[in-house]
Amino acid sequence: MGVRRQDAASVIQALLLDLLTIVFTLLALGLSRAGQSARTQRILILACAAASSYMNVSAADVASPRSVAAYAIASVALAVVVDRVVAVIRRHVLADQEPSAWNTAGRAAAAAAGIGGLVLLYCLRFALAPPETARGLRRMVLDAAPHEEGHSTQPVPRPPGLWEPQRS
Repeated sequence: MGVRRQDAASVIQALLLDLLTIVFTLLALGLSRAGQSARTQRILILACAAASSYMNVSAADVASPRSVAAYAIASVALAVVVDRVVAVIRRHVLADQEPSAWNTAGRAAAAAAGIGGLVLLYCLRFALAPPETARGLRRMVLDAAPHEEGHSTQPVPRPPGLWEPQRS
């Protein structure tokens, strides 16, 4: 099987993500100097850096951690430095009037961890005491569901013997 010689296409593919990183960097710097949010551009810079690192690592000797680091570190370091420069410029322009862009991500991570912990605890409780947990969850859902004042969440009484299994 022969090797295709498409040097121009290879160079374009290799430089495309780095050029996109530069364009998004310039946009982010312009927005930060104007005191506006550059979150989208910062995320796109990180995405381009991750994709560029992936492409670079695919050319590395993956059996050698040193080779992988040498191929991946440049894109990651550039993205981190650009992100910090944009944040510093924006804070300088706004004079610390705005909280960090990472606050939202931190709150989302904390909420996800809290929900995950709650789900884990309920799974553990359900494994240890299934009937009580099921009754408690049912009661919690019924109490949380909106209902009219005249309606009760208590089960409707049924005539005896109608729903009970036949005894022989």
